[in-house]
Amino acid sequence: MATAITIAITPDIATQELLSELFQDHHVAAESGQSRSSKSRYSWNTPLTGATVEICRIVGAVTSRANSSYFIVQGSPADILIGREVLGGNNVCKSVPVLLEIFKSWLLTQFPSLSRSDVDAITEDHCKISRLGVDIAFEMPSDGEAVSTLLALHRHCKITLDYARPLPHKRGMWKKPAPKVTTDGPGRNAFSVMLPYGQLTVRTKHDLDDLPSSLSTVEDIEQRKHATAAIRRVLFFEIDLDLEKFEYEGDGLSLHLPMDHRYWTRAKLPTDPISLIWDEVRYELWLNIALLTERPDEATGNLTWQLQEVLEAYFAGENIARHMHMGFESKDFSKVRNALIDKARVDILIPWPIHRLNLSESLGALLAYENRLDPRNVEELACHALTQDNMDSAIAGLKSAISECIRLCKKKAA
Repeated sequence: MATAITIAITPDIATQELLSELFQDHHVAAESGQSRSSKSRYSWNTPLTGATVEICRIVGAVTSRANSSYFIVQGSPADILIGREVLGGNNVCKSVPVLLEIFKSWLLTQFPSLSRSDVDAITEDHCKISRLGVDIAFEMPSDGEAVSTLLALHRHCKITLDYARPLPHKRGMWKKPAPKVTTDGPGRNAFSVMLPYGQLTVRTKHDLDDLPSSLSTVEDIEQRKHATAAIRRVLFFEIDLDLEKFEYEGDGLSLHLPMDHRYWTRAKLPTDPISLIWDEVRYELWLNIALLTERPDEATGNLTWQLQEVLEAYFAGENIARHMHMGFESKDFSKVRNALIDKARVDILIPWPIHRLNLSESLGALLAYENRLDPRNVEELACHALTQDNMDSAIAGLKSAISECIRLCKKKAA
C-alpha cells in the first residue's frame, strides 16, 4: 500500500456520549472491573477500491470521565481513492477530510441507528494529524538503472549510518547504537532506514504484488505492458514521520509542521512542506553534502592547525578519540567532528577506508528534489497515481460509492 496518514479524531462531549452508548450496546466497551482506559481495534474495507482502513477507539484516556474517548484512523488516501500500490499524491489538505469521511461512513455502517446529522457533528475541527506518510519517486532511464540506484543507495546508507562508530562516552566507553539500515521491509526489493522522527523505505516495484491494482482496469495488453515497464523504472521513497518529533530549521529556529491539515496551504506554508521533509531526509542520509572519497594532496587551508592534526591522524588510522585535541567529553568530540564535516567534508566517526566508499556526491545530485517524478508528465503513469488533476474526481467517486454502501447497510438493517 502507499504511505498512510494517521489522524486523531476527538468528537465533542455530546457525540462521545452518544457513541459510548452505541459501542457498549455492541459489547466493545471495557468489561466491568477492567481498566478505565481501553483500546478496541477495527478494520474496514472501504467502498470504491476496497482499501483497508484501520480504526482504534481509545476510551477513558482523554479526561477523568470514564466514557471519554477518541479515535485513531489510519489509511492511505491514494489506496482509498485510486487503488492499492498507486503513486501517492501528498495533498495533506484534501487527504485528511477523506479519512474523516471514511470514519463517519464506517460509523454509519456499524450503527444504522445513527443519522447523518449525528456523524456530521464530527468535523475537521476535531481532527489532527499524528503521523504523516509522504511519497517521493524518481524515474530512472531503465528498470536496471532503478535497481542499480537502489543497491547503490543501500550501500551508501550502510557506509554512512551503520559503519559509523558511536560517539565516545565521557567514561571512555562507547555507546553502541542499533543498526539503522535494515532489509526486513515490505518486500525483497526494498530496504528501510530508521530516522529520528520515523522511518524511510526505499524500493522498486518489480513483483506482481507490488504493482498498482489499477493496472487491472487497463484492457489493452500493450498499454498495460508499457505502464508496467514505466512503474519498474521508478525508485520509490516512502517516508513515515511522526509530526511531533519532526523538526526543520527556519530563521535559525527549530520549527514543526502543523498538525492541523488546514494549514497545509501555500498561503500558510510559503515553503513547500514536502521539500522541507525531503531536505531533512537528505540530511539524515548524507546526501546534502559531498563527503570526501579521496584524501586531499595538500593541507586543507580553512582548518586550524589543531583540526589539521586531527584530520591527519584520522587518515593515518589512529584512534582519534584519544587524540590530544579532542578533550575528554562527548561534546568536545562532537565539536571537532562537526567542524571537520563543515570544513573538510569528512565524518571522523566513519573509518577512512570505509568513508571513501560513500556515494553522497553522485546520489545527492541524482536525488535532488527538483528531479522528483511528477506522474502527470508520464502518460503511462498518470492514471496509476493520485495527483492534483484527478483527486477531486476521485473524491466525488468515493462519495458516490459511500452513499450506496450506507444505503445498502440501512436497507439490510431495516
